[in-house]
Amino acid sequence: MDLKSFVADSFLMLDGGMGTMLMQAGMPAGSLPELMNLSHPEVVTAVHKKYVDAGTDMVITCTFGANEKKMAGCGHEIEEVITAAVANARASGAKFVALDIGPIGQLLMPSGTLSFEEAYDIFARQIRCGVSCGVDAIYLETMSDLLEVKAAVLAAKDLCSLPVFATLTYESSGRTFLGVSPECAARTLQGLGVSAIGINCSLGPKEILPIARRLAAVTSIPMIIKPNAGLPDMSSGTAVYDITPADFAAYAKEYLALGFSIFGGCCGTNPDYIRSVRSALEGQTVPQPEAKRICALCSGTRYVNLSDETVFGARVSPSDNEDLADALAEEDVETIVDLAMEQADEGAEIIYVNLGMPDVEEAVLLPTAVREMQGVIDLPLQLDSRDPAALEAALRCYNGTPLVSLSTDPDSLTVLLPIAARYGAMVTAAPADSADSLAETEKLVSAAAACGMPPERILMENIPENQKSPVLSLGVQLYPSC
Repeated sequence: MDLKSFVADSFLMLDGGMGTMLMQAGMPAGSLPELMNLSHPEVVTAVHKKYVDAGTDMVITCTFGANEKKMAGCGHEIEEVITAAVANARASGAKFVALDIGPIGQLLMPSGTLSFEEAYDIFARQIRCGVSCGVDAIYLETMSDLLEVKAAVLAAKDLCSLPVFATLTYESSGRTFLGVSPECAARTLQGLGVSAIGINCSLGPKEILPIARRLAAVTSIPMIIKPNAGLPDMSSGTAVYDITPADFAAYAKEYLALGFSIFGGCCGTNPDYIRSVRSALEGQTVPQPEAKRICALCSGTRYVNLSDETVFGARVSPSDNEDLADALAEEDVETIVDLAMEQADEGAEIIYVNLGMPDVEEAVLLPTAVREMQGVIDLPLQLDSRDPAALEAALRCYNGTPLVSLSTDPDSLTVLLPIAARYGAMVTAAPADSADSLAETEKLVSAAAACGMPPERILMENIPENQKSPVLSLGVQLYPSC
C-alpha cells in the first residue's frame, strides 16, 4: 500500500525523539546528530528499529539539520549525509521512510538576510537527494517562518510527487516565534497542496491542545500531532520532561476527537511513549478530514475572514492615483509602501495592489513592492496584474494567502489562473456578461479544477441576486462587495 492510501485508511504512527536517544547511545553532547549516520550507522538504525518495534509506521530520517548552512565546514557533503541517513532508516524495517527537513537556521528576508530563492535552492538540494534515495515522503518540521515553509513546499512540489507533511512549532501564545498563527499556516499550506499539516515540539500535549483546536477548525486535510513529553525542567542543567508515557498517551483520544490521525512524539519522548499512544488508538475509528468552506486571506501573521464588512484599501493603483502614477514611472517603491501603511492606519484590512502602467517594468516592481509592504504591514494583499511574469514573481515571494484579480477571458484563464493555483491564492473575477454570470462562473470553476484549485477558493463579483443561489451551489464564494 502506498503512503497516501495508508493515511486515508489508517492511523499513521510516527516516531519520537532522536537526539536524546542518540545521546543515551553515546553521542557526545554538542555534536551533530546527522554525522552519526556516517560514523555510527548501526546506532542510528538501532534507534529507528526501536521505534518500529514500538509501533511506528513511518520513521523520519536523522537529517533535521542536514543543510548546507547548518553543516558548513563539517567535512561531508549534504548528499553523503542524506544518502546514509535514508539507508539507515530503511534498514529499520519501517513501512515508510520520510526525509526529515528542519529550518535552515537563518532568517529569511525581511526578518533576516536569506533570500527566498536561496532558501528554495537549499531545500531543493536536500529534497533532490532524498527523492533519489527513494524516500516515501518529505517531512518538514519545527518550522516557525511560514515563508520558509513555503519555499520548502514549492521545492518539493517542483521536484517530486511525494506526500509533503508540514508541522510548525508554536509557543504558549498560540503563535510561532515569528508570529505565525495556526490559521495562517493552515490557509497557506493547504493552498500549496501539502498532504498533512500539524504541530510539533515546544509544548506538551496538554499545552498544545488549545492550538490544535484552532488548527482543526480551519483545516480540511489530515492533521499531525507530535508533542514534547510535557514541559522541561532545566534545574539539573539538562532537560527533564514532566509527563510519563501513560500521561502522554492519555491525550490521544482528545486529539482523535478533533480529527487528528497522525501521531508521534518530539523532545523527551522515546519508544515507550510511541508504544503507549499506539495502544491508546487500538480499536479507534480513523477520523476522515472534514471539508470546510472558508473564505479568508492571510499574510504570514494576519488572518482575515472576508465578509460584506471587510475594508479594502484601494489606493495602490495608478488608475485612481496620479501621485502613484508618477512614483511608478520613477520606480519609487517608498511611495507605494507609504500608501499601503496609510490605508492600514486608516483601518483597511486588505490592501489592493495594481502597479500596471506603460513603460513600468512590473515584473521587477511588483515583487519588490510586495516584499517591502510585507516588511512593514501585516495585512493580506489583493494583487492585480495582467503580466504573468510579474504575477508569478509577486506570488512566489508573498508570505501567506493573497487574493488575485482575474477575468473570465481565455488569456486570463489559461495563463494567469494556473499561476494563482500553483501558489495557493484565492482568485476573484467579475463575469464579462452579468446576464449570464452562472455560465461565466462555471467556466472559471472548470478551468480552476483543471489547475487543482477547488471552487471554495473562487470569489465572484457583481452577481445578480437571482443568480446567487446557483453560484453558491458550485462552492464558489461571493465577493464581499456583493
